[in-house]
Amino acid sequence: MSRLATLPTFLLLWCAGTTLHAQDDAQRLMEAIKARMQGAKVYDADMRIKVDVSFMKVPESKAHVHFEAPDKTTIDAPGFAMIPKQGADLTAAKLLSQPYVAVSAGREKFQGVMMRKVTVIPSNESSDIAVATVWIDTTAMTPRKVVSTTRKGGTITAELVYNDVAARAYCLPSYVKLRFDVGAFQLPKTMTGDFETPTTDKPNKPQQATVEIWYSTYRIR
Repeated sequence: MSRLATLPTFLLLWCAGTTLHAQDDAQRLMEAIKARMQGAKVYDADMRIKVDVSFMKVPESKAHVHFEAPDKTTIDAPGFAMIPKQGADLTAAKLLSQPYVAVSAGREKFQGVMMRKVTVIPSNESSDIAVATVWIDTTAMTPRKVVSTTRKGGTITAELVYNDVAARAYCLPSYVKLRFDVGAFQLPKTMTGDFETPTTDKPNKPQQATVEIWYSTYRIR
């Protein structure tokens, strides 16, 4: 067989090997992020929460978050219910606490920094998240953006900032901005009567909502 005849086979094997290498690299990268997160077995933090949704006036609230490994998150917010409910697990911690497959999705600039993009697919069919794409700052080794598609069809975009140096070591953010369509999620019953609601009824079409969360006074153990 001539060298030319073997060239397509060589290229096929080379491409397959490159794809497998990229997948292995993405898996290792997410495992490194996971290892940093797992360093915080228990932590507490104070939260300041601001919700912006067109059909409801929500007062700014204060809350307290308590986390216990591997994935137990409790939010104590008297008179306030987090929306969406999935927002309580707004970092990649819950996503990576279960078996998953990570696939490289290339590179892309985010907030002026070139990021690695990784698609994460949970192996557990009972997971709330069907698929997520994570933008990773490989210099600081922190996830800076996470776009998660839930099995109910809603999509949540989270943008994260890490100003607390001690918390950043565990990929714990100081600020998170969540964006999602309210129509894709069920509003908790506890919200009824808690907020000032405009005279117009909730629109039939999904409305974009934004939740901003500032974290402070981390106590990491």
